[in-house]
Amino acid sequence: MNIVLKYTSILLIFFLYSSGSNVLALYEEDVGISDFLISTAGHPNGVNYATFDEENAEIVVTSGEGSCYISGRATTTTTTTKEKEGTLIWRRNACGDGGGGKGSTNRIASIDSSNNIVATLAYDGILRGWDLKDGSLLYDVNLGSAVISTTASSDDDGSSEIHMSGNLLLVSHNQTISVYDIKTGEPILRDVQEQLPYKKSKKHGKAAFHKVIATISGETNDKVYALIGLSIDSDATTRTTTSLSNMAVLEFTSNEITENTSFQIKNPTQLLVSSFKLYFDKNSGNLSLLGISQDQSSVLLVSGILSSSSSSQHQNALKVLDNIDNSIESVDFINSSIISLKKEGGVVKLYPIESDATSSSSVSETLQSSFSGATSCNKHLITLTDEKMDIYSLETLQKLNSIALNLHTETQGSVTNLYSSCSSSSHGRNQLLITTTGGTSLMISLDKDMKKVVNRWEEEEALASTTRSILMDSSLLYETDENNEENYLQDELFSFTHRLSLQLKSLQPTWVSHNNNNSGGADIIVRKNQRDVKFGFAKIAVLFSSQKGRLFGLNTLEKGKVVWSLLLNPLASFHKIVHGGASSSQGIEGGLTQSQGTNEFLSLSYFAEKIEYQCIDGLRGRVIASGELELKDSKVIQTVPVRARAAAHSGKTGGSCKQIALLLHENNEISMIPPDHSSDNTNSSPDNLYTHAIDYDSGLVKSFLLGKSNAQVVGELNFGSGNEKIVEVAYPNPGEVVQSPATILGDDSLLLKYLNPHIMVIVTHIPDDGDEKEKEEKEDPFASALLSESSGSGLSSKKKKPVGVTTPSSSSSSTVNENSSSTSTPKPNLFINVVDSVSSKILYRVSHSYYSGSHSPAVPVSISENWIVYSYFNQNSKRNEIGVLTLHEGMIDKFGITMFKSEVQQELDFSSFASEKPIVLHKIYTLGQPKGIHAIGVTQTTRGIASKQFLMALNSNQIISVDRRFLDPRRPSGDPKQSEKQEGLIKYSPIVPMIPQKTLSYFQTVEDVKNIQSAPAHVESSSLILGYGGPDIFFTRVSPSKGFDMLPENFNKGLLGVVVLGLLAVLVTLQNMNRKKSMGIYW
Repeated sequence: MNIVLKYTSILLIFFLYSSGSNVLALYEEDVGISDFLISTAGHPNGVNYATFDEENAEIVVTSGEGSCYISGRATTTTTTTKEKEGTLIWRRNACGDGGGGKGSTNRIASIDSSNNIVATLAYDGILRGWDLKDGSLLYDVNLGSAVISTTASSDDDGSSEIHMSGNLLLVSHNQTISVYDIKTGEPILRDVQEQLPYKKSKKHGKAAFHKVIATISGETNDKVYALIGLSIDSDATTRTTTSLSNMAVLEFTSNEITENTSFQIKNPTQLLVSSFKLYFDKNSGNLSLLGISQDQSSVLLVSGILSSSSSSQHQNALKVLDNIDNSIESVDFINSSIISLKKEGGVVKLYPIESDATSSSSVSETLQSSFSGATSCNKHLITLTDEKMDIYSLETLQKLNSIALNLHTETQGSVTNLYSSCSSSSHGRNQLLITTTGGTSLMISLDKDMKKVVNRWEEEEALASTTRSILMDSSLLYETDENNEENYLQDELFSFTHRLSLQLKSLQPTWVSHNNNNSGGADIIVRKNQRDVKFGFAKIAVLFSSQKGRLFGLNTLEKGKVVWSLLLNPLASFHKIVHGGASSSQGIEGGLTQSQGTNEFLSLSYFAEKIEYQCIDGLRGRVIASGELELKDSKVIQTVPVRARAAAHSGKTGGSCKQIALLLHENNEISMIPPDHSSDNTNSSPDNLYTHAIDYDSGLVKSFLLGKSNAQVVGELNFGSGNEKIVEVAYPNPGEVVQSPATILGDDSLLLKYLNPHIMVIVTHIPDDGDEKEKEEKEDPFASALLSESSGSGLSSKKKKPVGVTTPSSSSSSTVNENSSSTSTPKPNLFINVVDSVSSKILYRVSHSYYSGSHSPAVPVSISENWIVYSYFNQNSKRNEIGVLTLHEGMIDKFGITMFKSEVQQELDFSSFASEKPIVLHKIYTLGQPKGIHAIGVTQTTRGIASKQFLMALNSNQIISVDRRFLDPRRPSGDPKQSEKQEGLIKYSPIVPMIPQKTLSYFQTVEDVKNIQSAPAHVESSSLILGYGGPDIFFTRVSPSKGFDMLPENFNKGLLGVVVLGLLAVLVTLQNMNRKKSMGIYW
């Protein structure tokens, strides 16, 4: 007995030690452990403006073309906040609630900075001032809708622009100019049209307006020299132009405006307004001006002495640079003696300014090399190429040094812009921000002697333009070699022995599993990563930026670290990625699939006469095969993803690829990528595939049956005949697992789900075009039915109308009585169409009124099993409403199927052409708070057993989860019956509660999420969530049904060990007692 107690004590100490704080449980929900947030600057098209704080250059502020965001990053570890270099300190939406998505008119029209203040002017007419260091809003001024131009293009708006110089902020808007205090935003001079030297001329028409072309600080910060011009009619490319004859130099102070008549040039050459640059030498009083000609073939340079006396006249020199053979994109001053010209393709040339040159003489080029960027820094000239940085003396133009750059142009693109901050102190450093065509921002620093360069940080701004994602299981990288990946997925991953060994490993103490590692906390992270790999929490997120043509691979185990990136051909018209099988067209754009062994995908780059393709290993970022396919005269209208049974050698690289893309051309011909694949090598023969094509402009949907080399049209649907425009198209997730084809009700009857893998949801909208289309609406049968319903016309017979066109309070029906319609009900303008993509038949259609496409055009839709959830903004209630549809085949009574009989007559074969349409249940909900919904997703699990939760990205920059039971359209209007309670149904309420504990992003800010993807783990209880599409990328893990198959974090292993050891001790004691008793009896 003493021996038993001795060993029991030893085992007890062992269990208590192994269950200490160094052992992680199988599941953790600690903040920042199982999730990560990647915050970009919010510039999907890259950085096109940057400025540094004027004190010690610790912060760089950037903005991007077509974006609403301005951001501040730490260039080095800041002295005040101690932020790490490269950290995003602040980011602000300079357009308020308008957003900055593609196609949005509410973007930043102009931006400038001075005195550590950044000013932005949005197209909605709001002027805002921001503190450069912390991004706090200092002031906002409503300039009114007059700042919105009706003549200039969105890329070169001729009437809305701001300029900051010295202590003054100048704003051009339409016919006049205003002056504001740069620090407070208080108006100093407003609408100074009468004080300007030029008035609007009738011969120029409505396109003429006054404009501040460029500004520069004068002798003091209280004086600003401004170049004022009168723009005339825009050219064929909608760019505003003016001439030197229609310009004047004005001196702005805090209380007056005076014209400096000493600087005048009479030249009729039309110049691009957006190209003008000024340079003022305070020592000599010389003002220089640069402008690009309208045809972009020459540059005009004007220089002259500014005199404080308006009566003084000076001869201003005019030079013309006309020996330039390429199209000029931009021009700028390096200093008073050198100018830089950026030509087509981003090539930069440097030209010296010859002081003795006469008017219209050509200036010879002395720096023969071409560069990607150039800037001056103290007494040095810095030029940049993709490979190196050259340092010149500004005085002699002699090369002093050449430094190699660590730029990966093959994956990040070539250099586009160079922004500098130079320090004059002996302890300071010179900093350069380099941007590339691929959206990469690189910060480097140079010492005072310009001899040593250090890469400070690197950020991928292209992540802000992510449009598609694929989540791939990266456990293959850790658990098996590349040649055994498929066998591992099929045989080992979900085996019982694999799971049992994993449970045993989790009980091992730290010193047993890693006895050679004494790193403590680092060892815990290693063990956590091993657990994540085993349970399928390790993923490689493949992100695709269509705007920049970039592909990224992010490792979720390393907080979203970019482990690989690829740059697609930047000369292509557009790009696509193809992944998965042909079960859903979402795979065309890289929608998430979780098929086994599908770590390969295709990237397609479309040109006018060919398609370049690459087969890419998504786990490693390696190009397996590549090649090109010549296009015929007919363009591609659809791309069908197909998986190959076995890899075949293809392409010019000779690699092998299992991913195939079938291309459907406009003339109904079919081609295949890679072209070397045989149709017999595909999992789905092209002879038995259906696909569809959607023309968004005309609203035409066509279904096709694919043959060996041609396709046959088998169905057609035209939304354009009813003046409807397609807003959104949504598909089901092809990798979703359906656990049961029926729902068991509380009375044990079965509600059969309508499970059609070919359904898609097409959201259409009738634009509000006013009375000009009234005649067309009356002539159209569909529109006539809508009008007759809303007008309550007294017809003696029932009028048919499309399914779903009902009042918001009534149920959907294919017919309606004229007496039930109300004259006060507006005409529906939003339609949710459930369509079979094989036959192009509308299975169900529901309509809504009060939809405003201009206010909130997005209508997010999510499809899960037989559920369809969508959201739209109701202009009448000022809320985002949530619509829920569930599709059913029918019901089976409790005793409909028994051992002895079956009264159910169900078709075993399903046909998209002949089968009955589903029975649809529909209800409308709204969130508990008036918050807009940007995206909707749904959780996915490996076996489909765990309950579903719908995920919603709100305009409050949060991601929440909503239990599917709150959205069930079968929720009773009254108190639920006992059978309904047993099923889990609750009484209907239109308000969906927002539970704080269900906020997946907790206190993190996740802005403007446009897509939510989910992927299953190896354990059934967990689902992995990825939100992207905006400036932030968020990844987390959720358990819709809690961790029913995992030990919780607070599981008491010590107590379990004590109980087991106690039972063991009792067992041994009883055995000894029994043995002694038996021996006594037999003795």
